[in-house]
Amino acid sequence: VRIGLFVVVVMSVAARRLWMLGATAVALYLVNPAMIAALPFALLLLSRDPWIRKAFVLSCCAYIPIFLIALLVSSKTGEFLPTLAGNGSINIFLGNNPDPLSHRGGGDLEAARMLYGTDGDAFAMAFAYFKADPLGFAGNLLTKAGLYWMPWDFLRSGMGQGVSTALFTYIGLVQVVIYATFWHASKSMSAHQVYFALMFSISAWLLYTAFFVKVRFRVPVDILLSLSCLASRLSGPSKPTSATGA
Repeated sequence: VRIGLFVVVVMSVAARRLWMLGATAVALYLVNPAMIAALPFALLLLSRDPWIRKAFVLSCCAYIPIFLIALLVSSKTGEFLPTLAGNGSINIFLGNNPDPLSHRGGGDLEAARMLYGTDGDAFAMAFAYFKADPLGFAGNLLTKAGLYWMPWDFLRSGMGQGVSTALFTYIGLVQVVIYATFWHASKSMSAHQVYFALMFSISAWLLYTAFFVKVRFRVPVDILLSLSCLASRLSGPSKPTSATGA
């Protein structure tokens, strides 16, 4: 579903159709709450372009229906879930704790509570890790930033056992092909398409680095790069005219 929505996002940016982008953004936010931050941030980085400025405002407004639903739910349950999901704080903890596999989302909340001698929630435990070991916290962030781009991963519960080498080799080869294709196609793509695809990739990278990194998180964003090339072909070749970067 997320990849299908990425298709529409890319096409709406290529065709510069605000209504299509706004409607798709609402659906994308519901399917993948991480995009609530990633999509507007990507557009913000390109805000020198007048159309992109409008798209940025619209991408922010697309969150309003979700925010109103969250308020309605909180009035009945007493718990405010801004993304309509309750796993945000636990994901922050899983990606920021003393566990050796924290960069891949490994961690034990109860073990962290015992280690730091407090009964705080998941977010509090992530903050406790930062206070107790700021260098380890920073090193973990750098590890995540680097591993995000790597084709291999840690598979839990023996998943992929016996075929993981072939699997990750294939993912790596596809990744190289996608990046090479995008680089080649970018020479005939419009500037706003190129920069949007790149800034979206960077936004996703920064966002997932703050949580934890998995190959399955990056693959849809890689596909977005290839979709941008396809959108360029469908809309006809056009040389970049002017930079739309920040």
